Amino acid sequence: MPQNDAYSEVFGDKQRILLVFAHPDDMEINCGGLVARLCYGGKKVRLVCCTSGERGTREQVVDKEEFRERRQGALFDGAAALGMSVDTDVFPLGIPDGEVEDTIQNIERIVWHIRDFRPEIVITHEPSEYAKTVDGSYWYINHRDHRKTASLAIDAVYPYSRDEAFSSSSGLRGHTVRDVLMGDAFDRPLARRFDVTEHIDDKRRALRVHERAGAMTEEEFEVYASEGEVAGRYFEVLAWLTDLR
Repeated sequence: MPQNDAYSEVFGDKQRILLVFAHPDDMEINCGGLVARLCYGGKKVRLVCCTSGERGTREQVVDKEEFRERRQGALFDGAAALGMSVDTDVFPLGIPDGEVEDTIQNIERIVWHIRDFRPEIVITHEPSEYAKTVDGSYWYINHRDHRKTASLAIDAVYPYSRDEAFSSSSGLRGHTVRDVLMGDAFDRPLARRFDVTEHIDDKRRALRVHERAGAMTEEEFEVYASEGEVAGRYFEVLAWLTDLR
């Protein structure tokens, strides 16, 4: 089945892309190849990561502070593997893992980045579904932090970033974002496929950083590193909300 590459359609006239994800490995899992393609194509990319992911392990006994440091290091190392600058492009918010809340204060934190960075498009999670299916073969739960993070990002896009009367504490002028891409939404009619074949090795290097940090098993790494393969090419799928008003 032929796959269309939507990169030019979605990103052709865009130069600044803001990513808002919940955990240090969520960017790589959802769109690591696309981020590498954007970076190598000269686009400006900024990542806001809500938590350090310090509870994202199945081990019964874990030193949470030590694991937090490992995951925080992986956040920066993974981004660097995709071509991002760790000095200027990566912003951890430090919310405790599992405790992302849909509050005005947290919306304001995303608003600041939208108004400061002034992106043309925001990439985040999917906010509404509690459970999802992959090709009808199995179900998985949409992580609470993912849903809450997506809600924060979308509310920050509208109305809080656009309308200055909603948010004045940032001290920055309002900014309108007309496009949002959402991960975990590959079954949506609005889904777009992005060919990341030329950057699949970058994605794998970034994923390996998180596997070594203990955030995913070898089996999970293999799934994330190979999913989206069609006839020898690799695609990442995100739902595209465009021309937002």
